[in-house]
Amino acid sequence: MSWPRQILPQQGPPLQDEVARRILEDASQQLQSGNPAKSLQTILSLLSALHLPEEAAAVAIKVQDAMAKDPSTDVNAQLASLLGSLTLSRSNPHSSSLPMPTLQTEFGGLDLLPGRERNSQQHTSLDIEMHQMDIHLEQQLLGDSRTPSTRDAAAIAVADGEASFMCDRMSLSFIEAHPAGFSDVSYIETVDGNVQLVTTGKDGKLVYRSGDKPSDILKTVETHGSGEEPSPLTCVAANPGGDRVSIADEQNFVKIFNFPQGELHTIATRFALPARCLAYSPSGLNLAASGDDDGIKLIDLAGNKVFRTLRSEPYTRGLAYDPESEYLAAAAADGTLTVWNMATGKAEITKKKACSKIDPMAAERVTPAWHPDGGSFLAAPASDGSINFYERLSWDSAGELTGQHNAAVHLLSFSKNGLYLASTAADQSLVIWDVVERKALEKKTLPGTACGIAWHPTSNALSIITDDGELAIWTNPIPATLPSPTADVDALTGVKKKSDSKDKMIDDQAMDSGSDGEADGRGHMSDDEYDREDSFLNDGDDNRTAMRRSRKYTGHSRGRKSGGTYYDAPAFSVMDLPQPQPPIQSGATSMDAGRRYLAYTSLGAITLRSEPDHNTVEVAFHDTARVRRRVPLLTDFFGFNLGSLGERGAFYASPASLDAPSTLVYRPFDAWAPNSEWSLGLPEGEEAECIAAGTTFAAVATNTRMLRLFTAAGLQSGVVSLPGAAVAMAARGGRLAVAWHAAPPTPLGDQCIMLGEYTVHDQRLLRQRSVSLSPGSTVAWMGYTEEGMLAIYDSEGMLRVLSPEFGGSWVPVFSAAAERRGGEHFWVFAVSIKRSEVQCIVCANTPEPAVPSGSARPVVTAAPIRVPVIAHDESQAPLEADLLRQGLLIAHSSAAANNANSAREVETDEEAAAFEAALQTAQMDADRSALRLFTRLVQTDRQARALEVAAALQTSAGLQGAVKIANHGRMSTLAEAVGDLLEQRAAAEEAAALAAAGGEVYGGMYASEEQQYAGNGTITGPIPVPSPAFALHPGGSAKKAAAAAEAEAEDAQAAAAAAKNVLVENGSPNGVSTAFTKLVGAGKASGSGADDGAKRKTAPAGNPFARKKATKK
Repeated sequence: MSWPRQILPQQGPPLQDEVARRILEDASQQLQSGNPAKSLQTILSLLSALHLPEEAAAVAIKVQDAMAKDPSTDVNAQLASLLGSLTLSRSNPHSSSLPMPTLQTEFGGLDLLPGRERNSQQHTSLDIEMHQMDIHLEQQLLGDSRTPSTRDAAAIAVADGEASFMCDRMSLSFIEAHPAGFSDVSYIETVDGNVQLVTTGKDGKLVYRSGDKPSDILKTVETHGSGEEPSPLTCVAANPGGDRVSIADEQNFVKIFNFPQGELHTIATRFALPARCLAYSPSGLNLAASGDDDGIKLIDLAGNKVFRTLRSEPYTRGLAYDPESEYLAAAAADGTLTVWNMATGKAEITKKKACSKIDPMAAERVTPAWHPDGGSFLAAPASDGSINFYERLSWDSAGELTGQHNAAVHLLSFSKNGLYLASTAADQSLVIWDVVERKALEKKTLPGTACGIAWHPTSNALSIITDDGELAIWTNPIPATLPSPTADVDALTGVKKKSDSKDKMIDDQAMDSGSDGEADGRGHMSDDEYDREDSFLNDGDDNRTAMRRSRKYTGHSRGRKSGGTYYDAPAFSVMDLPQPQPPIQSGATSMDAGRRYLAYTSLGAITLRSEPDHNTVEVAFHDTARVRRRVPLLTDFFGFNLGSLGERGAFYASPASLDAPSTLVYRPFDAWAPNSEWSLGLPEGEEAECIAAGTTFAAVATNTRMLRLFTAAGLQSGVVSLPGAAVAMAARGGRLAVAWHAAPPTPLGDQCIMLGEYTVHDQRLLRQRSVSLSPGSTVAWMGYTEEGMLAIYDSEGMLRVLSPEFGGSWVPVFSAAAERRGGEHFWVFAVSIKRSEVQCIVCANTPEPAVPSGSARPVVTAAPIRVPVIAHDESQAPLEADLLRQGLLIAHSSAAANNANSAREVETDEEAAAFEAALQTAQMDADRSALRLFTRLVQTDRQARALEVAAALQTSAGLQGAVKIANHGRMSTLAEAVGDLLEQRAAAEEAAALAAAGGEVYGGMYASEEQQYAGNGTITGPIPVPSPAFALHPGGSAKKAAAAAEAEAEDAQAAAAAAKNVLVENGSPNGVSTAFTKLVGAGKASGSGADDGAKRKTAPAGNPFARKKATKK
């Protein structure tokens, strides 16, 4: 049986004395062997719970004060004094001969005095505690002979001074959410107000739970790929927009999942070591990530690219964006607190030992926290159990919270309105602080060290998860007598101090003029809440003024509804806008397991392997016959981070360090002279960002917007200032392409990038064009195709090539979105338009490939090039796409030949013949594609469209083939129309030959590529080809033009002019011929098998195949 609490005072003095004696005996043993302060606190809790006299509590406090001042205090004497006070007051249990101290501050808000009002949560906790003590007292008073080591749990708690722990554990209902290890928790609120709890743990699972009942699992997301072992998750962060959840794992990945679907959205980045910290910017546009690796990566979520890496030390254990997105606070495992300026990317302030120092290998984290009121101050957890505040901008100390934690503080989290602060420490304590009054409200002891805490965004609740994987939701941690942690108050802003006219002026400037009800800046704040705010601000007028002046933005702008009331509308600070993408090195990967590719191209690969005191760089070619001997390994003491593989050498660059500048190194493959390898350090403050190696040159773009050019032997051949920050570079032969930022990105996240292409040997600008990218994307790869066309692959998976067509435009030729399956990513490194292949490495659930161990090579996939045409006919669309692809080759080959001639790049007849042969090959390949499409159109009775295809045929042989196909399909009218095209082609060829013989090339070659780009965009070769407009009006006009050309063949100039007039006449909408009318009217008859013997006789005389058929007939 148990002793009811109500009858204990009625059992008489002997029982009361026995209770006190037993309690004091146990306490005496604990005081001599354990923590005296902790044991005395247990005594006070028990005495208060038993309603023993208040004098006992007062004496106990004196004992504690005496021991705090002098650790050598005679404990027995103090205990005797305590027992004496109990005996003297036996006759009057409620007498008070000593002053009654207030114990709330000293003992974390635990009310030890009878009759003081408690909230419902405290009543429940006290009742549970009393029940446990009743059991213990019953065992003692009935002569329980068991030793302390065999007592039940309640008795052990009393003997060990853990009664408060029993109370807390019972009041917080913990569940096993994940296995023991790194765990984390966060709330996510969707736009429709739905709130869920998300947790992560060592089991590699991302779990969506009910926001009010953590045991209700709504969805479990497996964050690893199929067939892969789950990787422990170390951190979780919810996007403020409520549609994304980010996680970090021990396989070094940072992944983003859709909410609530749970599908993998993207892999944001990867580190060389485990990632452990994540923080979203207030707008949700950027994500900060860090971990055991050095550096903090800032990720632009719109472009899914790392736009900046902050140069931090390794083992970052906490990140926090300030509410204005101007600063990022980072806490390291060694206790260093760094505040980074997001505008400059530099450290604003670095404070050693400002935060708690933890073991980097332990499942612990240290998180600073910004006050929600515009980040007016920063809270940092300290090793001595205190919480230090630092004022924004000046970074001076602005106070502290002390007296509750007996060990290093780990986690901090402000409530939504900033009135309250939750903190946890290594002693497994959890404290709720009143920030305004600067005192503790509640304190609990957890079953383990907290790994994550999070305030509920819409209700009075706090979630906690420990390193044991145990999860609980503390409901109503804030008493009902105080404002809710989600109350609609302006926190520390908008408060007007009545007696301070200077502050009044500042407040008036900080707020828009409002209605009468809000004229005092209090809005919906009650008088009590206003007084609390004002009392806090009165504590430090100077600090308050500095804080207010520092608030340029508050995260919300005030708008006005039609009714005149105010509403909160989201506003953005400068850093919330999309950031320019950082420079990239095409073909490079991140460090993974001590290995990375500095360059992976169609030629080969440069692989860097990390050693304990240096790096090893290896160059390997896909075709081993390219060089006569194996390229020796390079021992890298510079720390190369950039590499470029040229046709005749490899080019490297290293970042600047404290004791060495950014260094460039060039190593030729086959040197004809000694000392051909060279290295050069860049000037102080200048660092390489992009490099490229051509056949006879090497180029580097630096952070000072310099483009520096070097010959293969190291001679500096040029220095150019770029118009903007470099984005990417590519080289092929003697050409160099450079991309740079032309303007800041648009608010929608579109990058504004320009591209310049140069010929290095004669220092000539070939072209300058803006870069076309998918909406919100960034440049992921830039290079030359096998044929020499510039190509860019963006982060959305779209590949485009720069073509002379349409005045020099970007043509999309490949979409990874149409080819990928599941979480695949296509990592492009080479393109061949002629072979219709995109050489890439398909990566599963990762944006880039890992370097295989040993001599293994990654598996290369040849994805087909497909110009994105509209599939109005499933069988016809691929043929149309292939025809457009062939048109790209012809346009490029023609422009290359003309540009080479105008630039005097052709030095021998062999080189000129090579350009001509490439053009002729492209024309023949294009005709094959066009005839396949022509055949399909004839089969489907699409004669008008077939004639348009015939007009694009490049050779006379192709036109002859089209006539044959039309006749085979019994479409004599189409055959006649194509014959007209053939006649014109013959006349044009003859006129061109005569003009050439007379010393003038018909039509003239374009003097420069710029003139070529300024053309009408039709596919052109050395012989003029009828434009597609000709196909609209074939027939008689072409015959007349051909006859005129033949009649005037004696005069080459006249024949050339006549042929030129043919093209002009064919573009006239009034020149509808009889043959075209016959084609439209007799289409069905010719396709229905009618006798066409007479029609075949009318086949044009210029068609040998048609004459042969007519004679045979």
